[in-house]
Amino acid sequence: MKIKLRFVSAILVLSLILSNFTGLIQPVYAAPDVLNFSIDHSTFNENAGTVKASWNGQLNVTGTITYEAPAASGHKTVTINVSEGMGSVLLTDIKKDYIYDINVSLSNPSTAYTAEKFYLAGVSVYAEQIRQQYVDHPEGEGRRGYIQL
Repeated sequence: MKIKLRFVSAILVLSLILSNFTGLIQPVYAAPDVLNFSIDHSTFNENAGTVKASWNGQLNVTGTITYEAPAASGHKTVTINVSEGMGSVLLTDIKKDYIYDINVSLSNPSTAYTAEKFYLAGVSVYAEQIRQQYVDHPEGEGRRGYIQL
């Protein structure tokens, strides 16, 4: 028991001493994205099936944006080529109730940006009141009746 108490007290003393040296121990943060690719949900047009995707002002990038969209015979691959001078693109064939796996591959002369983004345009909800049939039971079973689904 004394050994456990000594161990715990040693940990507490070390934590108090090391808390004074906060300048020596620095937290490590991940580097920010070179290119901040985002999809603006407020631009989603359900009738046209489009949504706007953009990146943070770097206009000298080239590359491709690829994703799979639902089609009559399963799915189709949509590829959008990005050329210099573009700051945004319009993603087409976007529908509600599908999660899109968007592969972004953009580069400029100094760096390359590759990312995988996910997008859900919306979820459809359908509710309906169903009819239930009342079933009467004899009182001997402890129940007066219940609703059978």
